[in-house]
Amino acid sequence: MAGETLKKFKYKGKKKGKKVKGEIEVAGLVQAKQALREEGLREVVLKEIKRIRFHYLQLRNWKFTVDYFAAGPVSNTGWLISDVEYMSDAEK
Repeated sequence: MAGETLKKFKYKGKKKGKKVKGEIEVAGLVQAKQALREEGLREVVLKEIKRIRFHYLQLRNWKFTVDYFAAGPVSNTGWLISDVEYMSDAEK
């Protein structure tokens, strides 16, 4: 997908019985899992995830994003809608 932001994932796992760890830069969590499995890693554990964001495209002509907001300067905490955008079904 054009313009897609890459994210860094730190991991540890086993490859051919030996412990390995490192960092991988991919589009998302699913791609990280696929790439690590293709490299022969098993028993993978992600060590650090800084943010999880969900994009919902099911509503006709709309896209909305949900982020987790921890307690802080914002009075609302938890999973909240962070962005709403008009988007035609063709753009999705």
